Amino acid sequence: MKSIRSTIFTFFISSVAVFGQDDFSKAKNPFPKNQNLYTAQMHIHGYSNHNGSSQPGSLQWHTKFADSTKTDIIWWTDHRAVFNQEYTFSFDFTNGVYDNINNVITGLSGNEIIPTKWIGDKNSGIVKATLSADTILFELKDVNSSQNFIYSSFVPRGTKGLLKGVQRLVRPLTSKPIFSFNLSSTDFSTYNDNKIIFEVSLSFHLYGQPVQQKLIYNFVNANIYPLSYELLDSSNLIVNYPIHEGNNFIELDIENDAKKLKDGKDNVIQDVKLMLKTKENKTISAKFSQITLVSSTPQDSTNYRKMFNYINEYKNSYGVKQIIGTEVTIDNKESTHLNGFLPDTPDQSSMYVDVAELDFPEIVVPEIHAAGGLVSLNHPFGAKFSIDYDTQEFRTDTMAEYLLNNQAFGVDILEVGYLRRGGVDIDYHLKLWDILTANKLYLYGNGVSDLHGGNWITTNVNFVSYIWAPDYSATSLINSLKLGRFYFGDERLYKGRFYFKVGNTLMGARTLASSLMAPLKIEIENIPQNAYFKLTQGLIQPGLVVNYLYKDSVIDWQNPPCLDISQPNFVRVAMYIGDDPIFFSNPIVFKGVKSNPISNLCPPPQINSPKAPVDKGIFSLFPSSTKSELNVEMKLTEKENYKISVLDNLGKYVAYLGEFKFSEGENLKTFSNLDLAQGGYMLLIENQKFRKTLPFNIVQ
Repeated sequence: MKSIRSTIFTFFISSVAVFGQDDFSKAKNPFPKNQNLYTAQMHIHGYSNHNGSSQPGSLQWHTKFADSTKTDIIWWTDHRAVFNQEYTFSFDFTNGVYDNINNVITGLSGNEIIPTKWIGDKNSGIVKATLSADTILFELKDVNSSQNFIYSSFVPRGTKGLLKGVQRLVRPLTSKPIFSFNLSSTDFSTYNDNKIIFEVSLSFHLYGQPVQQKLIYNFVNANIYPLSYELLDSSNLIVNYPIHEGNNFIELDIENDAKKLKDGKDNVIQDVKLMLKTKENKTISAKFSQITLVSSTPQDSTNYRKMFNYINEYKNSYGVKQIIGTEVTIDNKESTHLNGFLPDTPDQSSMYVDVAELDFPEIVVPEIHAAGGLVSLNHPFGAKFSIDYDTQEFRTDTMAEYLLNNQAFGVDILEVGYLRRGGVDIDYHLKLWDILTANKLYLYGNGVSDLHGGNWITTNVNFVSYIWAPDYSATSLINSLKLGRFYFGDERLYKGRFYFKVGNTLMGARTLASSLMAPLKIEIENIPQNAYFKLTQGLIQPGLVVNYLYKDSVIDWQNPPCLDISQPNFVRVAMYIGDDPIFFSNPIVFKGVKSNPISNLCPPPQINSPKAPVDKGIFSLFPSSTKSELNVEMKLTEKENYKISVLDNLGKYVAYLGEFKFSEGENLKTFSNLDLAQGGYMLLIENQKFRKTLPFNIVQ
C-alpha cells in the first residue's frame, strides 16, 4: 500500500471517465494504473457521545490512533445535532431523596440523558443532603482530628450510566458552553481548611496513555485569594475561583478555561462532579442551585468551522488526511442513520448544516447527490454490539423487505463491515447485502468503526475501507467510490493491496457480460500465511432466498474457477485466516449478456483443492444413480461444518445445497427432490480445511 506519508503526487485526474475497464490490465504492475490504495475510516466521531461511552474520544484521540495504525484518512461523521446547541440544560432535583445508607440520591424522573440519580462517594465523615426543585444542599462533617482531607462527592447518572445525548450535558466546547449556578456557603474560611469543588470532565486525549482532561473549579475565599490557575499537567487544570460568604452567582466559561490544557479546545463535556473536602473535625456545607448549562455560540456553522480548523491542525501535525462530514437520523429512528460524503469544498459539509429539513432522507439524499456526493446507510440492524443468535434470520429478512420497499432511501453505500452490530453477525450483514443485490438494489458495501472513543486495536468494530484512487482528495475518493473501486476489512490483520476481476470486468462494475464464461482473477500482494479465499456468486432474481452458484466456497486463488456469467449474477470474494474474516470485495454485477457474446474465455477448468486434502473420515453416497433423491453417509473423525454443492462433470457449480453441522462418528444426510437434468454430476463437500467430490448420475 502506498502511504500518503511518503508519496509525492505528480499527476491529477479530475474525471471519473478516464478509468476504463481495461486500464488495470494494461499496466505492467498488476495493480490499478495511476492509482494508490488508501485506507479510510469512513464513520468515526470526535464530538458525539450519544452512546454514553466511558472513554469518549476527541479529534486528537482518533487522529493519534489513525496515525499509529497507519490509517491514511479519517472521514469525520459526527451527528449533525452536535453542532446545534440551542438547548438549555438544567439539573432538576424535584422528588429527589437522599439515601444515606447507600449514599445515593434517587427519585428523579430522568432517563438516558437526564439524571435518574446522583451517585455519592466518600472516604470518611458524615454526609447529609437536602433537595428541592433546583437546589442541592449537602454537608460533610469530619469526625476525627486528622490533618488529612476527607471528601464527599456526587455525580449525575442516567438509566445507562454516564449521561448520553449530544444536546444536553454532553456538548462540544466549540459551542462555548457556560455553566452557571448560585453557590452559597458559610463554612469555609481559608483555602487550606475546607474546599468546595465543581469538577468538569472533558474528552479523552491520547499522548501515550488514555487521559481524560478535567477542569477542577476550587472555590476559595475572595477576601484572601484572587482568581488563579494551577496547571497540574496537560490534562488537569485547577481554577481557584474566588467567592464570598453568602450567595454567589457563578459563571464558568468552559471553553476559555480549557484552552490552558493541551489541545483543550478540542473537547466535549462528558461529566460533572460536586465535591466537598474538609479535615480536623470541621464541617463544610454548600448549596448549589439553578445549575444550568447553555452554549453562547450554538450555531451549526460556527461549530463546523471551528472543528474544520482543528482537524487542519491535526492533519499537519500527524500526517493523517482529514475530511469533515456529518451523520443524520432518518425517519426519527435513533438506530438508523445516514452519512453524507461530499467532494472538496472550502468548508467541508457546510451545505447541510443549519437546515432542519435535512433530517429527512427524501431531502438529504438528493441534496448530497446534487452536490456530487454519496450517502451511506449506517448500521442497518441498529447500534448495539451483542448478537441475538435466535433472531438473525428473521431480522435479516425483515430488514431486507424494509429496505427494498424503501429502495434504501436512495443511498449508495451500505455499512456491511461489522463483525457484530445490532444483534447480527458479519455473515448476516453479508446475507442482507446479497439479498438486496439479487433484487437489483445495487449498493456498494463498506467497513467502518463508528467509534465514539475507545481503542481501535482491541474493539470488535475495527474495519476500514480500502479505496483505489489517484489521490486522497475528497473529490478523487468519491469518484472511486462511485465506481466501486474499494473493499473493506481488518487493517490490523492485513497490510497489502488487492483487487479482482472477472474476465476484463473490474471489481465494482455493474455491466453486461461480454462472454458466457469468464475466468476469475485475483491480484494480491503480501498474502498472509494460512490465508485462503472464499468465492460467492449469486443470481439476480427476486425474492428473499438468494440462488447461489457459489456460497462462501473455498477456492485456490492462484487457480480460481471459471465462472458461468450467462445469467444476471453478482460475484464477490473474501479472504480469511482460520475463522477470522480479513477483507471483503465489492461485487461485480453482470446485469445480463451483450449481444453476440464470446462463449468462453476460460481454459479447461480443473477441480483443485486450495490445500492438500486432509483425511477427515469416510464419505460415500447412494444410490450412485438416482432420479431425485441422494443420501450421503459420513463416518467422521471429528465434528465439522461442511458446505455441500452440486457440480457438473466439468466442475461448474450447478446448485448450492447449504451448510450443515455433522457430529463425530456416523452421519447420514438425505437430499430429496433434486431438480436436475439427466446426466453426470459431482457432490462437493467442503470447508476451509477440506474438499471432497463424489460422483453420481441423474436418470429419468
